[in-house]
Amino acid sequence: EIKDELKPRVRQEIEELDENNEKRTGDVYGQRFKCEIQFNIFSTTYEQAEDIMEEFFDDVKLLASFIGCPIFEKQEMTKLKKGENLFHIKVRDCDAHAIYNETDHSLRILKGSLLPQSTVPSYRDGEKRNAIIAAMSKPTKDGFWELQRDYVVNSPSTAASYCAGRSCNGWIHWINDAGQSLDDLYRSE
Repeated sequence: EIKDELKPRVRQEIEELDENNEKRTGDVYGQRFKCEIQFNIFSTTYEQAEDIMEEFFDDVKLLASFIGCPIFEKQEMTKLKKGENLFHIKVRDCDAHAIYNETDHSLRILKGSLLPQSTVPSYRDGEKRNAIIAAMSKPTKDGFWELQRDYVVNSPSTAASYCAGRSCNGWIHWINDAGQSLDDLYRSE
Protein backbone atom coordinates (compact mmCIF):
# COMPACT_ATOMS: atom_id res chain seq x y z
CA GLU A 1 0.00 0.00 0.00
CA ILE A 2 1.28 3.44 -0.90
CA LYS A 3 1.66 5.98 1.88
CA ASP A 4 0.80 9.64 1.42
CA GLU A 5 4.26 11.22 1.34
CA LEU A 6 4.19 14.94 1.81
CA LYS A 7 7.95 15.42 1.64
CA PRO A 8 10.72 13.79 -0.40
CA ARG A 9 12.76 11.19 1.49
CA VAL A 10 16.20 9.71 0.96
CA ARG A 11 15.97 6.59 -1.19
CA GLN A 12 19.67 6.00 -1.91
CA GLU A 13 23.10 7.47 -1.17
CA ILE A 14 25.25 8.01 -4.27
CA GLU A 15 28.86 8.72 -5.07
CA GLU A 16 29.79 9.60 -8.66
CA LEU A 17 32.11 11.64 -10.87
CA ASP A 18 30.87 14.88 -12.33
CA GLU A 19 31.64 16.31 -15.81
CA ASN A 20 35.09 17.52 -14.58
CA ASN A 21 35.93 14.04 -13.32
CA GLU A 22 35.62 15.23 -9.70
CA LYS A 23 33.99 13.09 -7.08
CA ARG A 24 30.60 14.22 -5.83
CA THR A 25 28.37 12.64 -3.24
CA GLY A 26 24.73 13.10 -2.55
CA ASP A 27 21.45 11.42 -1.93
CA VAL A 28 18.68 10.36 -4.24
CA TYR A 29 15.46 11.78 -2.87
CA GLY A 30 12.20 10.31 -3.98
CA GLN A 31 8.57 11.18 -3.59
CA ARG A 32 5.70 8.83 -4.19
CA PHE A 33 2.12 9.95 -4.69
CA LYS A 34 -1.27 8.21 -4.47
CA CYS A 35 -1.27 7.75 -8.24
CA GLU A 36 1.70 5.39 -7.88
CA ILE A 37 4.13 7.67 -9.68
CA GLN A 38 7.52 8.02 -8.07
CA PHE A 39 10.01 10.80 -8.77
CA ASN A 40 13.69 10.51 -7.89
CA ILE A 41 16.02 13.51 -7.68
CA PHE A 42 19.76 13.59 -7.15
CA SER A 43 20.51 16.28 -4.60
CA THR A 44 23.20 17.16 -2.09
CA THR A 45 20.74 18.47 0.51
CA TYR A 46 17.21 17.73 1.60
CA GLU A 47 16.22 21.40 1.15
CA GLN A 48 17.40 21.34 -2.46
CA ALA A 49 15.36 18.18 -3.16
CA GLU A 50 12.31 19.71 -1.53
CA ASP A 51 12.68 22.90 -3.63
CA ILE A 52 13.00 20.87 -6.84
CA MET A 53 9.89 18.81 -6.03
CA GLU A 54 7.86 21.92 -5.17
CA GLU A 55 8.90 23.58 -8.43
CA PHE A 56 8.07 20.41 -10.39
CA PHE A 57 4.67 20.12 -8.72
CA ASP A 58 3.90 23.79 -9.44
CA ASP A 59 4.79 23.26 -13.11
CA VAL A 60 2.54 20.19 -13.39
CA LYS A 61 -0.29 22.03 -11.63
CA LEU A 62 0.05 24.98 -14.02
CA LEU A 63 0.12 22.77 -17.13
CA ALA A 64 -2.88 20.72 -15.97
CA SER A 65 -4.84 23.89 -15.29
CA PHE A 66 -3.78 25.38 -18.65
CA ILE A 67 -5.29 22.46 -20.58
CA GLY A 68 -8.54 22.73 -18.63
CA CYS A 69 -7.84 20.00 -16.07
CA PRO A 70 -7.31 21.76 -12.73
CA ILE A 71 -6.92 18.39 -10.98
CA PHE A 72 -4.85 19.72 -8.10
CA GLU A 73 -7.07 22.67 -7.20
CA LYS A 74 -9.31 22.40 -4.17
CA GLN A 75 -12.93 22.54 -5.16
CA GLU A 76 -14.48 24.71 -2.49
CA MET A 77 -18.14 25.51 -2.85
CA THR A 78 -18.97 29.19 -3.33
CA LYS A 79 -21.65 30.44 -1.00
CA LEU A 80 -24.66 31.58 -2.98
CA LYS A 81 -26.93 34.46 -2.03
CA LYS A 82 -30.44 33.89 -3.42
CA GLY A 83 -29.17 32.20 -6.58
CA GLU A 84 -26.41 34.73 -7.21
CA ASN A 85 -23.72 33.33 -9.55
CA LEU A 86 -25.77 30.18 -10.30
CA PHE A 87 -26.22 29.68 -14.04
CA HIS A 88 -27.81 27.09 -16.33
CA ILE A 89 -27.32 25.99 -19.93
CA LYS A 90 -29.74 24.02 -22.10
CA VAL A 91 -27.99 23.87 -25.49
CA ARG A 92 -28.37 20.52 -27.39
CA ASP A 93 -30.70 19.24 -24.67
CA CYS A 94 -28.03 19.39 -21.97
CA ASP A 95 -29.29 20.34 -18.53
CA ALA A 96 -26.23 21.71 -16.76
CA HIS A 97 -25.83 24.01 -13.80
CA ALA A 98 -22.72 25.93 -12.80
CA ILE A 99 -21.43 28.50 -10.35
CA TYR A 100 -19.60 31.45 -11.88
CA ASN A 101 -16.44 32.72 -10.16
CA GLU A 102 -16.19 36.48 -10.73
CA THR A 103 -12.52 36.57 -9.74
CA ASP A 104 -11.06 34.24 -12.37
CA HIS A 105 -14.10 33.80 -14.70
CA SER A 106 -14.13 30.04 -14.17
CA LEU A 107 -17.27 27.96 -13.86
CA ARG A 108 -17.83 25.03 -11.54
CA ILE A 109 -20.14 22.66 -13.45
CA LEU A 110 -22.19 21.04 -10.71
CA LYS A 111 -22.60 17.38 -9.87
CA GLY A 112 -25.84 16.01 -11.33
CA SER A 113 -25.63 18.06 -14.55
CA LEU A 114 -26.75 16.11 -17.64
CA LEU A 115 -24.57 16.39 -20.74
CA PRO A 116 -25.11 14.72 -24.14
CA GLN A 117 -22.79 11.76 -24.73
CA SER A 118 -22.36 12.71 -28.38
CA THR A 119 -20.69 15.75 -29.90
CA VAL A 120 -21.37 17.43 -33.21
CA PRO A 121 -18.90 16.35 -35.96
CA SER A 122 -17.50 19.88 -36.32
CA TYR A 123 -16.52 20.17 -32.62
CA ARG A 124 -12.71 20.04 -32.72
CA ASP A 125 -12.25 19.23 -29.01
CA GLY A 126 -14.75 16.36 -29.04
CA GLU A 127 -12.32 13.57 -28.13
CA LYS A 128 -10.75 15.55 -25.29
CA ARG A 129 -14.19 16.58 -23.99
CA ASN A 130 -15.55 13.03 -24.15
CA ALA A 131 -12.56 11.60 -22.29
CA ILE A 132 -12.77 14.19 -19.51
CA ILE A 133 -16.56 14.00 -19.12
CA ALA A 134 -16.68 10.18 -19.29
CA ALA A 135 -14.07 9.94 -16.54
CA MET A 136 -16.23 11.85 -14.08
CA SER A 137 -19.72 10.81 -15.14
CA LYS A 138 -22.04 7.86 -15.41
CA PRO A 139 -24.17 7.20 -18.49
CA THR A 140 -27.94 7.52 -18.28
CA LYS A 141 -30.48 5.39 -20.15
CA ASP A 142 -31.44 8.28 -22.41
CA GLY A 143 -27.98 9.03 -23.86
CA PHE A 144 -26.60 11.58 -21.40
CA TRP A 145 -23.64 11.74 -19.04
CA GLU A 146 -24.55 12.59 -15.44
CA LEU A 147 -21.67 14.31 -13.65
CA GLN A 148 -20.72 12.48 -10.44
CA ARG A 149 -18.72 15.41 -9.05
CA ASP A 150 -18.25 19.10 -9.65
CA TYR A 151 -15.84 20.07 -12.41
CA VAL A 152 -14.07 23.45 -12.64
CA VAL A 153 -13.47 24.84 -16.13
CA ASN A 154 -11.34 27.94 -16.69
CA SER A 155 -13.65 29.84 -19.04
CA PRO A 156 -17.40 30.20 -19.64
CA SER A 157 -17.10 29.22 -23.31
CA THR A 158 -15.05 26.09 -22.62
CA ALA A 159 -17.55 25.09 -19.93
CA ALA A 160 -20.50 25.68 -22.29
CA SER A 161 -18.79 23.73 -25.10
CA TYR A 162 -18.04 20.78 -22.81
CA CYS A 163 -21.66 20.76 -21.61
CA ALA A 164 -23.22 21.04 -25.07
CA GLY A 165 -20.77 18.91 -27.03
CA ARG A 166 -20.26 21.68 -29.57
CA SER A 167 -18.61 25.09 -29.75
CA CYS A 168 -20.54 27.64 -27.70
CA ASN A 169 -20.21 31.22 -26.55
CA GLY A 170 -20.54 30.68 -22.81
CA TRP A 171 -20.95 34.38 -22.10
CA ILE A 172 -24.28 34.23 -23.96
CA HIS A 173 -25.50 30.67 -23.27
CA TRP A 174 -25.03 30.53 -19.47
CA ILE A 175 -28.27 32.06 -18.09
CA ASN A 176 -29.32 32.66 -14.47
CA ASP A 177 -32.83 32.16 -13.02
CA ALA A 178 -33.76 35.74 -13.94
CA GLY A 179 -32.94 35.06 -17.63
CA GLN A 180 -29.73 37.13 -17.61
CA SER A 181 -26.61 35.86 -19.34
CA LEU A 182 -23.07 36.15 -18.04
CA ASP A 183 -22.56 38.76 -20.76
CA ASP A 184 -25.54 40.81 -19.51
CA LEU A 185 -24.27 40.77 -15.94
CA TYR A 186 -20.49 40.95 -16.22
CA ARG A 187 -19.48 42.36 -19.61
CA SER A 188 -22.21 44.79 -20.67
CA GLU A 189 -22.07 48.34 -19.41
